[in-house]
Amino acid sequence: GTFDMLAPRMLDRGAVAIACIDMAGHGWSDRRAPYRGMDWVSDIGKTADKLGWDKFSIISHSLGGMTALAFASLAPSRVCRLIVIEALGWMSQDSQGQLEMQRKALEEPPKGKNIQTYP
Repeated sequence: GTFDMLAPRMLDRGAVAIACIDMAGHGWSDRRAPYRGMDWVSDIGKTADKLGWDKFSIISHSLGGMTALAFASLAPSRVCRLIVIEALGWMSQDSQGQLEMQRKALEEPPKGKNIQTYP
């Protein structure tokens, strides 16, 4: 995956644990339909919950960057640090419709099996 080379270096430099989320419908993850951006946002929180992480840092790339930005805006108390590389935009609704969709997605149960952990 994208962070296979970076994760071991982060662990060598003091990271306690790293979870790399393979976004549903991308890479080796399960497919699900329909695809909604907020499902990926919800996956971040659900993954952290499963791992018992109340607060954590996020490093993200491309579409994952936009997803991480959305998560951090909805749950700022859970994000210690946010690093975003080449984030792309996927939000195309009016702001109120987008906010309602985001809140609904965060309340839904997790979908698919899309997590890889180190070590």
